Amino acid sequence: MNDDKKEKSTTISIRIPNDLLADIDDLVEMEGIDRPSWIKRALFDYLYKMNSKWNEETIEDYIFLKIDEKNLLENLNLEKVPDDLKNARKNFLDSLVLKKTKEFGKK
Repeated sequence: MNDDKKEKSTTISIRIPNDLLADIDDLVEMEGIDRPSWIKRALFDYLYKMNSKWNEETIEDYIFLKIDEKNLLENLNLEKVPDDLKNARKNFLDSLVLKKTKEFGKK
């Protein structure tokens, strides 16, 4: 067996409730793929969705001043903040200042 292949994947064994397995098998048959491939794809899809959701929430938190630049960089594994995010954060901050200035002028 190729050593590269050993490093890229690991065989695991899991127990799946019979009713869930029946649902999986229905989908496997409908899609015309084998069960391990379907389960592997489902795991990848779930992890991708969760990672994307986390990234979107982190970006929103940065723009809306809930986290600072350091947290953004750490959470998204970036070296510097992209200009579009800097601009979005600045625009949000500017809108807050404008709103407060208008409110202060009404008093």
